Amino acid sequence: MKGSWCVWLSACLVSICPLFGGAERGLFSSSKPTRTDSLKSPAPVRVAASAPTRKDPVPGQNNTAILFSKAGKQAQALGLLTKAGQTRPSDTLTYNRALVLLKLKRFDEAAAALQKANTFAHAQLNLGGLQCRQGDWAGGLKTLQAAPATREWADEKAVNIALAQYQLGQFKEAERTLSGAAGSTAQLLRADLALVQGFYADALKAYKALENDETYGPVMPVRMGNALLGMRKFDDAVALFEQYLTGNDRSAHGAARLGMANARYGQREFGRAAAEYRAALQLMPQSTAARTGLANALASNRDYRSARVQYETVLRQDPASLNARMGLGVVAFRQGNLPESMGHLRQITARLDPTNPDHADAYLHQGLASLSISRFDTARRALEIVSRLRPGDPSAFSGLSEVYRRQDLYGQALEMLQQAINKTAEHHWPGAQPPPELSAKTRARMQANRGSLLLKLNLMDQAYPVFREALKDDPSNLNALNGVAVSLLEMDQLDKAHGLYDSLINRGHRRAFLLNNRGIVRSYMALQLDKKKQIEEARKYYALARQDYEKAQQMDTSRRFYQNNLGNVLKNLNLYDEAVKSYQAYMSRSAINNMGVLYAANRKPDFSRYYLNLAIELDSNNLIYQYNRVKLYRTFYPDSLNRKPNLLAAERRLPTQSISAKYSRDGYINIYLYDYDFDVYDYPPDHRFPLAMEPPRPPDLLAIDDFVTMPEPADPAPTTATVAPSAVKPGPATAPEISTPPVATRPAVAGTPAKRSRMPKPARPRRSTRWGSTRCPTF
Repeated sequence: MKGSWCVWLSACLVSICPLFGGAERGLFSSSKPTRTDSLKSPAPVRVAASAPTRKDPVPGQNNTAILFSKAGKQAQALGLLTKAGQTRPSDTLTYNRALVLLKLKRFDEAAAALQKANTFAHAQLNLGGLQCRQGDWAGGLKTLQAAPATREWADEKAVNIALAQYQLGQFKEAERTLSGAAGSTAQLLRADLALVQGFYADALKAYKALENDETYGPVMPVRMGNALLGMRKFDDAVALFEQYLTGNDRSAHGAARLGMANARYGQREFGRAAAEYRAALQLMPQSTAARTGLANALASNRDYRSARVQYETVLRQDPASLNARMGLGVVAFRQGNLPESMGHLRQITARLDPTNPDHADAYLHQGLASLSISRFDTARRALEIVSRLRPGDPSAFSGLSEVYRRQDLYGQALEMLQQAINKTAEHHWPGAQPPPELSAKTRARMQANRGSLLLKLNLMDQAYPVFREALKDDPSNLNALNGVAVSLLEMDQLDKAHGLYDSLINRGHRRAFLLNNRGIVRSYMALQLDKKKQIEEARKYYALARQDYEKAQQMDTSRRFYQNNLGNVLKNLNLYDEAVKSYQAYMSRSAINNMGVLYAANRKPDFSRYYLNLAIELDSNNLIYQYNRVKLYRTFYPDSLNRKPNLLAAERRLPTQSISAKYSRDGYINIYLYDYDFDVYDYPPDHRFPLAMEPPRPPDLLAIDDFVTMPEPADPAPTTATVAPSAVKPGPATAPEISTPPVATRPAVAGTPAKRSRMPKPARPRRSTRWGSTRCPTF
């Protein structure tokens, strides 16, 4: 231990000696004088090494900046590169500085630096990426495609080009660009391209392959959930979104909330969906998809007022939004604003897809709105599309029935209505729950209209049970009650029909069509009494019938066909001139037939033949017209009847049990025109709008971090100083040769002061564990 202290003390003394010139002044001289002649040859003496020359700091600063940048310390990297550039500017420093500026998103400065250092191998590749980051995807794509790339950066170039194509909607081109690219980013982008193009199963498979990826694995549940939404697997999607939302990752929290909202909407849980859409909006206030989804959920929940507010907000953000315009058109129709509804739907007609079930609601309301303004061709085309997209939706078929009925195509109208009634209980939405059932009143209206169509087709015996079925669902349905009375009349149950009409009118239902139809019942009761030769009673009922027709005409002047029924009564009362005037007030096919019957009964066969031939020209398939003409020929032209076999065939086809044939007064058949209203359908709202899905946020552009390093020079070798022989003082000749301690001398460079060696610091002694001990400390 004592030896260690001695060594340290000697070192200290040696280092202090040069400060006082001790070696030359004899401060520590030997006890024996040296002899001059005892020195060796006068050759120069090598003394201690001098300080090294200064090293160039720029390469070290450049390379350290690169390390800082790769460690994510961009500000420190930029500071070093800026300092190095001030010391000694170079293109390498400019290029590296541009890469750091890109990472700091100081794009204008980065662009200027890249323009200066455009000779580097990947300068153009980075410039293209910079343009894309600034939002110029088209210009960036062009630059990227023209930029060269070494094999080391080929995948990054392909991915960045594909990302630019993805942003520009060039999905097929992006797929081709990625065909040979490797890496998890390329794989994720392939999956995203499959998703946005509707290949949901392929997208799901690709996402599953990235579940364990270190970079993208945490957000894969969100991506996979969106793929399941496209596949309509809403329950599975809910499970994946819940898995993500209960985890620790928050990078895609807003997208997960939006996905959960879409899944709840798909499950028809509109209230929960609206709450999730609101949560997504709090995280993504500018998301038009989330706001459109909220509007859809509100509309499907029949909160049209709130839905309108949200749709209008979306259209202010994005006037070209198809889904918002579609929803607003539906909402306007449901609020009774037909012109506004037609305006919105007309704007998007060219953008609707007749093969997309999500657009069925838009087509349905376009058809219903067109029907309301009597644009039957437009309505029919739109509703036929709905019937294909939603083969179980009764609204499409009942709407088509209305289109055909209002065009007097009663056979087609009856067929469509029958399909609508059969579809009411069918499940026509994808998902776990069926649509809501039609209300009892809606079913009653459909059955009542079906019975009325059967009346139009003279299928009276089939109409009666249909009306009775309607009354089971809604005993107060006036059209069904009217149809029952007409059916009773046609079944020759005149007293029951008359009693039912009296009951309805006396209870306050003073409607024109009820008065007209009671007048027909009274006309047949008068004919029945005529058959029984009860002339006075018959005239009484003729007069009552005439009153009913006249009151009905006063109540509703638009129903001019009441004049036809009035003309029949006047004819039976032998008031021929008044009857002709009444027929002429409404010259329909039925009135023309009745004119022919009037002239035949008045024994004017030529006039009768003219009118009956005219009626057949208008409707060649009407059996009553044909029968009346045969009757005319048999009575007045029997010789020519044998030369017209088609007339004889028509005579045999007449249903002789019909009420009109049974109570014919003169063998000819007068046509009475029943009146009955058709119920207006409410087309129960069962809205299903497209899911408000946003395309997945693509991965970021890959950085081309081809930093250029600078070679750093090695530390310079120490230099030695040569001392002239005259500088050495001679000692005694007999003195032995002793070695002098190293002395710091001035460097060989003239005019430069000598740098003194710093005394080395002793090692810090370790404190003794024995306090107060006189022993030396240990090291």
